[in-house]
Amino acid sequence: MLYLARMETHDRFVRAIREKLERKNLSVRATTLRAGLPVRGVQGILEGHVPSIDRAAEVARALGIRFYIGALESGGLTSSVDPELVGILAERILKAYKEREAGITPRRAAELAVQAHDRIVNETEDKDDRFVRVGEYIADLRRTLLGETR
Repeated sequence: MLYLARMETHDRFVRAIREKLERKNLSVRATTLRAGLPVRGVQGILEGHVPSIDRAAEVARALGIRFYIGALESGGLTSSVDPELVGILAERILKAYKEREAGITPRRAAELAVQAHDRIVNETEDKDDRFVRVGEYIADLRRTLLGETR
């Protein structure tokens, strides 16, 4: 069931990309070069490759597509993704694991970053406070990792 939901989401994302390109009369190459994205990466998405969250957010931002992460509630989406916040979380999660010489894949770090993002966004409205919460989250993660590696 999760696979089906992921494919439905991917299909909607591809449709949104194609519609935006058509509406603006843009080519994939021109759009990706202007946004500083790899042409093959975006073309791969259009051909069926499921992108990472970071790549999907970059593509969405480059095309002006609204990008959300969250469950549907009352006909709307619960939270929109803050790509900067997710990126910082993922980067710091990877760094924390590396510092503790613990293994983690970039994909798993991105998943943890999205979970932390959702928790932080739901608990804190002020953007500056959210970045303080990132520090707190990473400090807790380091303590947890330290306990696991000893």
